[in-house]
Amino acid sequence: MNYICRVMTEKEIREKRYQGVNPEGFVLVTEETLEKLKDFDTWKKWKHNEIDLIDLELEKDENV
Repeated sequence: MNYICRVMTEKEIREKRYQGVNPEGFVLVTEETLEKLKDFDTWKKWKHNEIDLIDLELEKDENV
């Protein structure tokens, strides 16, 4: 099975997040959000449900 992969824009991610375009069990997030999870303290908070991925994305928007 061939899969075509491409990086979606942040706008596409926000628009399509709840439209069912991602495979079941997967969540669409921006690359910036994934980069934030590389920080151990941020990852630990996410792992223990103290923050969620949406909060990480909104955090970036508030700091702009």
